[in-house]
Amino acid sequence: MSMTTETFSEMLGFVLSLAFLGYAIYAFSSIILESSKYIKDEIRLFFLNKGSGSLKEDYEKYLNGKFAYYDRLPGKLKVKFLLRVRSFISSREFYGRGELEVTDEMKVLVAASAVQLTFGLEKYRFDYFSKIILYPESYYSKLDDNYHMGETNAMGILVFSWKDLREGYAISSDAFNVGLHEMAHALELEQHLGDDYDFYFASYFEKWSLITKEEFQNVYDERESFLRQYAGTNRQEFFAVCIEYFFEKSEEFKQRLPEIYYHLSALLNQDPLAADGSVTELPFPDQNTMLAEVQSSFPIFTSRYFIFDFDFFLYLAFVFFMCYISFSASAARLDLFFFMVLILTAFFLIGLFFKLNRLLVYDNYLAVKNPFGKIKCIYPLSRILSVNFLSGRNLDSVTLLLPSRGRILKYMHRYKMSDKDLNTLTALLREKKVLVKD
Repeated sequence: MSMTTETFSEMLGFVLSLAFLGYAIYAFSSIILESSKYIKDEIRLFFLNKGSGSLKEDYEKYLNGKFAYYDRLPGKLKVKFLLRVRSFISSREFYGRGELEVTDEMKVLVAASAVQLTFGLEKYRFDYFSKIILYPESYYSKLDDNYHMGETNAMGILVFSWKDLREGYAISSDAFNVGLHEMAHALELEQHLGDDYDFYFASYFEKWSLITKEEFQNVYDERESFLRQYAGTNRQEFFAVCIEYFFEKSEEFKQRLPEIYYHLSALLNQDPLAADGSVTELPFPDQNTMLAEVQSSFPIFTSRYFIFDFDFFLYLAFVFFMCYISFSASAARLDLFFFMVLILTAFFLIGLFFKLNRLLVYDNYLAVKNPFGKIKCIYPLSRILSVNFLSGRNLDSVTLLLPSRGRILKYMHRYKMSDKDLNTLTALLREKKVLVKD
């Protein structure tokens, strides 16, 4: 019997070692693949920059000196911009109305407005909107018996007044830009109607809506606001107007509405106030800085330990059952019983260790503290996109989504707390403008 136990132990050790090796290989390959994506893009842009003569000849003449956003970009990012313009144009059907003949300049300006808005995002082509119609100037619409400068149609059509589209970029500091305005509507609509929308943008947009709720209400109620009154029409127009101000009145926007500007930068993964106009990652507080700030303050919420769950009572029942059986067991079988109790106890204690995390909320941070009282993770509340609490008979966990360079990072922590504590925590996070998923 002792030989059987040893064999079992060896097999268990082999399986655990194999599982650990597999996990290590998976983690390492994931890091390599993620890094190679950015390296590949850098190499591709480097060689395209060397041989970008025809690309610049076809498109740049319509942008140089006429498109301030493009003018600020360094050479390598200009190539990236032109590549996206070409890709956008090649996947569209353009139609002129009112005897307007659609020219290459018109196509480039329409495409450039889309690329400007989505330059920090992975998906930029608005594939759902495959048809673009251009009028010479403002056009009459029977739908609302009014004249329009632009329109975003849920049927997959974008409409522009060429006169107003061109003037929007000719005057680049008045926060009136029909190209950016309609592309903002298209970007928002595509996450609901399209199949190939940008996951990062869609994940952050709920956070954006939560953060801007108060300011929208302010404009809607016609109180004094930095944004023009049209932003109060509805939430869709609010977003589109914010986009116009974001690119054309960046400095003032940041001063007057810093929180909204910050989250709009994060939502689009770019900052127009960057020195070269390129995509920049918003600063993330240093871990040591956050830790020092947390340790010098008191939490406004601390979850209590709560370990008496189904697993705990199941474990006790099993141990008592094994003890009862052992009284009538032979000496040979007794070793196996105790070995099984030992294994189960080890798994139970490991599981208990992961469940005994405490969740703490400070004025600016959410922290996770392990059973030994050490803070192992800190998350700035302003950076958390959403928090999802999953509760079940055998699993209580919290999943947090945070942005990073146009990607969504997911963090999960096990915990065990009472329903009362969980309700208190949920209410507090919502007060702090953290999106809590039900």
